[in-house]
Amino acid sequence: MTRAEKVALARRLRGGGLTVVEIAEQMGFARSTVGAYLSDPDLSKQKNRRARYSSPCAACGAPTDGSGGYKTRRRLCAECAAEQPHTLERARLHGDGVPQWTDEALLDALRAGDDLGIWTVKEWRRRAMALGLPSAHLFVLRFNSWNRARELAGLPVWEPRRSYSRTSTSDCVAAVARVWRALGEPPSKATYDAYMASADNRLPSESLIRLRVGSWVAALEAASFIVERELVPA
Repeated sequence: MTRAEKVALARRLRGGGLTVVEIAEQMGFARSTVGAYLSDPDLSKQKNRRARYSSPCAACGAPTDGSGGYKTRRRLCAECAAEQPHTLERARLHGDGVPQWTDEALLDALRAGDDLGIWTVKEWRRRAMALGLPSAHLFVLRFNSWNRARELAGLPVWEPRRSYSRTSTSDCVAAVARVWRALGEPPSKATYDAYMASADNRLPSESLIRLRVGSWVAALEAASFIVERELVPA
């Protein structure tokens, strides 16, 4: 089904009186995707938004595509990025920007939600979107658990009914360093995914690494210390 067909179906269901949530459930898409189909059917808003966020390429001066938004705008155009060997310096230059929610901003949001009486994950999932708060899933990915996030925010916590084994930040950095050693160069997100798909063992996904560490560049920065330390003679 093409995007135009999906847009037509979403508009037809909307015209039939269904809510965005009901349409999302019926089509099997996220609510944000259905909302985009209804509010921006021809992608004109997205194109205008990207044009506003475009900036001159740091290498050649040509405009970047603006796809990263204001806070994560690209520093290099696609052509210049593709021409450069993938090094840590290139990753720093091209970058993936500053995450929308820093750790402190997440903890501030958690405190704000607590003041509104949103104490549990279930309640947060029900009310957070309407209040413009980050998803509960992001707290778990960034801080390893909901209770750990509340503890760091200085809020009361409750004993979990069951324990979880989650990938820590150090595990993510170690995984990047491992792939770096295997490839002989700092991995891009694409080469990391390709290695992860071909490896026999389980590695954290690049999206989980970015959420845990803050950005892919930050993960490479941290992994570089491990790789460089192993290269120093004893």
